[in-house]
Amino acid sequence: MADSELAPKFAPFFSFAGIAAAVKRQEQLMEQRSLALELQAWEPIGPISS
Repeated sequence: MADSELAPKFAPFFSFAGIAAAVKRQEQLMEQRSLALELQAWEPIGPISS
């Protein structure tokens, strides 16, 4: 059986895998963005005087 005959049968699985990968990547980006904002909030506003 040629690959071209298998492609239509497996296309839904490939598209679901692509969607799942995109969702996972988006979650990672949101987590990184959240961490960056949290770190930014902890930055000192001005010079620290001793």
